[in-house]
Amino acid sequence: MPQIFPGRKACQKLAFSLCFSLLLTGASVAVPADSDHVQQSIELMSAGDLEGAEKEAKVALRDSSTRPMAWATLGTIRIRQKHYAEAAQCLSTALRLNPGLAEARVSLGEVYALTGRKTEAREVFRSILRASPDNRAARFALARLESTAGNFTASLAAAEPMLAELRRSPDGILLLARDYAGLKQKESLLALVHDWDGLSEVSADSSTEFSSLLVKSGLNEQALDVLEKAKRGGEVSYQMALALGNL
Repeated sequence: MPQIFPGRKACQKLAFSLCFSLLLTGASVAVPADSDHVQQSIELMSAGDLEGAEKEAKVALRDSSTRPMAWATLGTIRIRQKHYAEAAQCLSTALRLNPGLAEARVSLGEVYALTGRKTEAREVFRSILRASPDNRAARFALARLESTAGNFTASLAAAEPMLAELRRSPDGILLLARDYAGLKQKESLLALVHDWDGLSEVSADSSTEFSSLLVKSGLNEQALDVLEKAKRGGEVSYQMALALGNL
């Protein structure tokens, strides 16, 4: 997505984005004072202070109106810590208190995927999409799950309603690139190079992964261009330098 599970940075980014969505979802019913603790927890999580984030989330457990979001926030913290069993318990508690927290349900599906429970993860994502076809987080998660399982056609089918959106982000392009490479759709993969070139901020790891997919499809010249652009932008890692040397 191919790698089986998302990397550490991807997990961190996912955890933060899902928790932030949860806050927005529940803002209309939260008591301001305790809602502030949830917000503070999110900000601390983003800064890497998981201990502080956990303390703030636990304070938000005191009020019934913010308790579901607080449990969901604790769940995302556990995902960051890779304590997946505890994450599942926290997220399940949040959903038991408020079944309408769709993003918490997506997070639970992600935990299932991260722990190899692909069938359960798939059903979670599909159930969300049956109720809300426009849920982007669930759709992307399902497409990524199918891609990591080698079901590239199913992945593209899941991603199809949001193809334009995916082609505007590194994670989206990487998902499509893995599918196109897996299906040997070289022309479709080549078209993604133009989209990649238009991205403003791309990590060295993402550039290296994209170039690797291009190399495996015989697009060495394009792969070199991707790495050279990343190098000019100051994004350099050991793996990227090694890939440049090999090319």
